[in-house]
Amino acid sequence: MYAKACSIMGETVPVLIKGGQIHVHKEVLTSTSDFLKIAMKPKWRTDENRPIDLTEEDAKAVEAYCRWLYSHTIPCHDDILYTTRLLCQLFVLGEKLLDQTLKNAGSPVRRLMVDLYVYNAHSAWLSPHDCASFRGTDFLEELVPALLSARPQPSFEKGRPWVVRPESYREGAFTYGNNVETGSTKST
Repeated sequence: MYAKACSIMGETVPVLIKGGQIHVHKEVLTSTSDFLKIAMKPKWRTDENRPIDLTEEDAKAVEAYCRWLYSHTIPCHDDILYTTRLLCQLFVLGEKLLDQTLKNAGSPVRRLMVDLYVYNAHSAWLSPHDCASFRGTDFLEELVPALLSARPQPSFEKGRPWVVRPESYREGAFTYGNNVETGSTKST
């Protein structure tokens, strides 16, 4: 899928970030983000010279987002941990800016988020609050089938949990992530 080409002949809009300012063409800035489309309307932007304030967001993520707006590619760094963290922050920024194009299923950021959870996640990554925030999202609908197809079926050599610890199914007796054999929350 190709993105609609935006004009880079028009006016630029200053975007404030921690430690500086980025200038982005207005048409580019409003091309995919519903939040920024609304923020740029005269009703909300009474002073044309006033920058869009994104100082509360991670500066590197905003910079990467602005680069993505022009190229629809995401910059990668030699340090994989840095790149992974940046992509996660970029996904969160896409949520805040209501940018469906950035977060869509085919986007590299979405694929990375799904793959990170499929291949690296363990129960300590998610609190009940985190789980609630994913409820009803496209991300969760992609994650569950990916998890089921990528992860092997658990070994039942030590018994199936509903046979070994049937008491764990009573209300308040058990939380997900607990080890069947020991009752601990450590990953095995």
